[in-house]
Amino acid sequence: MKKSQAVNIRNAVKRYGDFLAVNNISLEIKPGEFFTLLGPSGCGKTTLLRMIAGFNTVDGGEICFDDKVINNVAAHKRDIGMVFQNYAIFPHLNVTENVAYGLKARKVPNAEIGPRVMEALKMVQIDHLATRKPNELSGGQQQRVALARAFVIEPSVLLMDEPLSNLDAKLRVQMRTTIKKLQQRLGITTIYVTHDQEEALAISDRIAVMKEGHIMQVGAPEEIYRKPASPFVANFIGVSNFIDCKVNSQGKTATVEIEGRYSFKMPVREDYNGDAILSARPEQLFLSDHGIAGTITLAAASHCAHAIGIEIVPDAVENARQNAERNQIRNASFHSGPAEELLPRMVKEGLRCDAVLVDPPRKGLEPPVIRAISEAGPSRVVYVSCNVATQARDAALFREAGYQAVRVQPVDMFCWTSGIENVCLFERKKGSLC
Repeated sequence: MKKSQAVNIRNAVKRYGDFLAVNNISLEIKPGEFFTLLGPSGCGKTTLLRMIAGFNTVDGGEICFDDKVINNVAAHKRDIGMVFQNYAIFPHLNVTENVAYGLKARKVPNAEIGPRVMEALKMVQIDHLATRKPNELSGGQQQRVALARAFVIEPSVLLMDEPLSNLDAKLRVQMRTTIKKLQQRLGITTIYVTHDQEEALAISDRIAVMKEGHIMQVGAPEEIYRKPASPFVANFIGVSNFIDCKVNSQGKTATVEIEGRYSFKMPVREDYNGDAILSARPEQLFLSDHGIAGTITLAAASHCAHAIGIEIVPDAVENARQNAERNQIRNASFHSGPAEELLPRMVKEGLRCDAVLVDPPRKGLEPPVIRAISEAGPSRVVYVSCNVATQARDAALFREAGYQAVRVQPVDMFCWTSGIENVCLFERKKGSLC
């Protein structure tokens, strides 16, 4: 296996008329690193990847492999492997012939081609399909052919453009595990494009979050999740609560004031006095009589199994009761059971349901469950899930049922659970203060 190369991007620019698709981007990608370009559709991530590949021209700045500028090097001379969103395997060639294509194009001796192809097929576990044509393969098998074809040429840099977007959810999880294991085994510098936050967090060494042609933040997955550099990053990666506040700092310590009634101190990087936005992840909050008054809306969380008038899974009931006692919550009523049975019974018995906490299965909620919640008439729904895809699907169903808000505002009563150091503070219209 050849030595992997670093990829250095310096002030890269790509224009389409007056539109700046890539706006003065600089990145340093280490040899052997799994680096992900993550962002919403139209942010410029695929355009940047195609500039690295040589499929798009560079209108400004430099792209280097190690210290060599490759702006004007033809794509086929850049020593890259490419995995496309639509696989791009040849329909008239069988699996072996598809994987061997790149080796033949590089004029590798015939005696080497056979063993290298078979080794690549074994790595992606499709050696038993060596003689099949693409139309005899499933989507996942075709993607493995594309991976084998990219790996077999032993490129210095591997580029992947949303390679899993055409696969079903279960297969995506399997394939991203396969990709990560192969990349670690071979040590190839890999640049991966996706709009799937969960996917990026699961497989990346580092992530660059992009928006409108700009890099918003670069960091390890946990760093980006725990310490987002801006409200956009906090909102795009997972789910966050955004709370208006005022900040008065002296040195490295700031007093944060909410609604003129609640205040606490937290560390900051620089002096700042004025309006700000406080950001906290749902799993950092719990309900308390001594917290901040507000409202619950449809939300996502990982450990928030505590509410008043709720549906929770049976094994969470005791934890909820203990949490209520620990935080001196009074007049709390806990109800557990299937929503389509529990909520109609509560309505029939005249029990008022102000808030429903839903802890869904991994596949999400069934429409009858959402109908039962809607018919029970709770003004607020707290939704407990770390699965981004499930959140998006069920949020759409809740909107159809008449729930407009899909993010958390300040909840009825909350405190911080995992320490002030995990709460983020943003100056309005600017970046992080902490």
